[in-house]
Amino acid sequence: MSRKMKLSNKKKNRSRMGKRASKGKRVSYDNLEARLALTTFFVNSTVDDASGMEDGLISLREAMIAANTNEAFGDAPAGDADGDAIRFNLGAVEATLTLTEGEIEITDDVLIQGGNSAVIVDAEGNSRHFNITTSERVAIGKVSFVGGSADQGGSISTTGGGTTVVFASSFSNNEATGLGGGAIYNETGTLYVGGESTFDMNHANGESGSGGAILSASGTTAVLEGSMTNNTANRAGGAVEIIDGNFYATNVAFGGAGEGNIAGPGDSAAPGNGGGLHVTGEATVGINGGSFIGNFAAREGGGLWNQANSNMYIVNGAEISGNTGAGDESNRGGGGIFNNGGNVFVKESTIRANAATGASGSGGGILSIDGRVLVIDSLVTLNSAARAGGGAEIIDGFFGFFGSTVSDNDAGINVEAAPGNGGALHVSGVSTIVVSNTDVTGNEAASEGGGLWNQANSDMFVNGGSLIEGNTATGDGADEGGGGLFNNGGNLYVKDSLVNGNFASGASGSGGGVFSTDGLLRVIDSTISNNAAARAGGGVEIIDGTARFEGSNLSMNDVGVTFTAAPGNGGALHVTGMETIVIFDSTAITGNSANQGGGVWNQTGSLMFFENGTRVEDNTATLELTSVGGGVYNKGYMRAVDSIFANNESSFRGGGIFFTPTATGQLSNNGINGNDSGNEGGGLFNLGSVFVQGNNFSDNVVSINGGGVFTADDATTTLDNNTFSGNLPNDTN
Repeated sequence: MSRKMKLSNKKKNRSRMGKRASKGKRVSYDNLEARLALTTFFVNSTVDDASGMEDGLISLREAMIAANTNEAFGDAPAGDADGDAIRFNLGAVEATLTLTEGEIEITDDVLIQGGNSAVIVDAEGNSRHFNITTSERVAIGKVSFVGGSADQGGSISTTGGGTTVVFASSFSNNEATGLGGGAIYNETGTLYVGGESTFDMNHANGESGSGGAILSASGTTAVLEGSMTNNTANRAGGAVEIIDGNFYATNVAFGGAGEGNIAGPGDSAAPGNGGGLHVTGEATVGINGGSFIGNFAAREGGGLWNQANSNMYIVNGAEISGNTGAGDESNRGGGGIFNNGGNVFVKESTIRANAATGASGSGGGILSIDGRVLVIDSLVTLNSAARAGGGAEIIDGFFGFFGSTVSDNDAGINVEAAPGNGGALHVSGVSTIVVSNTDVTGNEAASEGGGLWNQANSDMFVNGGSLIEGNTATGDGADEGGGGLFNNGGNLYVKDSLVNGNFASGASGSGGGVFSTDGLLRVIDSTISNNAAARAGGGVEIIDGTARFEGSNLSMNDVGVTFTAAPGNGGALHVTGMETIVIFDSTAITGNSANQGGGVWNQTGSLMFFENGTRVEDNTATLELTSVGGGVYNKGYMRAVDSIFANNESSFRGGGIFFTPTATGQLSNNGINGNDSGNEGGGLFNLGSVFVQGNNFSDNVVSINGGGVFTADDATTTLDNNTFSGNLPNDTN
């Protein structure tokens, strides 16, 4: 067998060994060096000598030529086919090697190691440093690369399909003038960057340049520790651009205070997406720990931008903070993360103080156009957006918060409102949203939905012990508010959860806890308590649609008490529309306060049902001397069966129940007990038409007449088989 064939076989075997080794989780540089270092070159000249003259000195270029060809070149001995090592013996604390002869090509496996002294390779803007075309392994360590320039891969280009390892090195002030990769361009091969390597002030300056620090067109790129700061790209990926393949970063700092990466600097945005990282094709991205801080995108994804059909995993304490997406349109923004229809998985991480600052920017923390976003055991806090979704905006697809905290985000408060909806989360399209075992607290919206805002044709599920607390909607209009939850005609399901202490604080704001304009609101085994509004619906405001409360509690809500009454109706619930259905099933409505309808207030033409042991107790309508309907104020149709109306109070009429002239209804087999009215109708005051059968009226009190039932002139009260006891001063007028 010839020597050439033997060498070829050795290389094939070594290549197979390399592929097996690449499957490991970490690269061992010591093992790599031992395997490669068969011939060692000692570079002792800073001159870029390519002459091959024997002058007693070895330049970096001479050493690399000898390593590539396995033949002596000048004073550099012949390299070995099984790998070589290039070291530096420059006798200085810091030495700069200036490339004057263009890029250095690497066509064979080699280790280049700077050693303990600082080795700087400067291309002075004339070329890139290394063009790696081998399919074998190349390792580069402890070298600083500056002044590189090329159309792609301003410092290093690796296109041979092999494995390139860069460790403990730095890249600064390099540029790509075409496709991108200001420092490194990787295609088809595997690129490992470790040992706390740094990338600072590298640029993808091409008209559509991407990847200020790294552009990985395909293959796999993995970065372990280190930092990427002050890098820029005109098109996308201020620090990193991924087209296809895989990208993994572990404990890497993308940006920092005053050192963020930029996509779309100045007037060069084309369009400026993914300040820290951008995905163009179909890729898998894994972010394990580390941070994205202070990055900027002129349009979308200040921190990270994910593409359709790509998967992005952000886990293990990753921090995405202080990033900005500055696009002006309603589907632009995503200060922290922008998802263009792919899948984003965030676990045990933090999304903090990011902003969508454009005129109609959305999704301060996260903006998802479509696809799936899961946020698990994570914190989303202090994010802001101008239009909607301070914490998160979803247009279409699926979005889920599981075991997370979404707090102190705002829509239209810290960034000028346009209009400012969904402090924590806003839905624009047709989506499914799940908020499970999650705290949504302290968020604020300039118009609607201080906590969560749901769109028509979308399904929102709030369950699993979730807490919606201390959120505020500051909109002044009568159709604005929804301090905790705003449902714009979709389907909103609240189960096993608490909606507590939320506010509709605007001049005529409604729905302190929940505001539903239409669609379906279903509340199961949940509590809506201590919420407040100015106009109506301290706990819940319903315009149209259907609302059903099952096994739930509406307690201690108020309208017109915490905020100036305007007019202050429906302490627990208020109905504005004329085609609404409200059902209370085994539900307690207790301790609520209002001007009219301390418990609930029903509109003309709407239907309200109380059944299966529902209790309306201890509610008050006492804001004014003329306040009426301590328990219920009814202008529409009301049917109550097997329920309790007890210990409610009004300052004027209808301590328990008040019927207006337009009201109709039926009361059957209820207990109407212990209610108090300052004037007439302690249990029931009727100006309309009602059939009253089989009820127990007891211990109701008024100061003038009709302790149990008062029927006004021209009203119709049909009494059938009721019992009266202890009502003062009399049972009926």
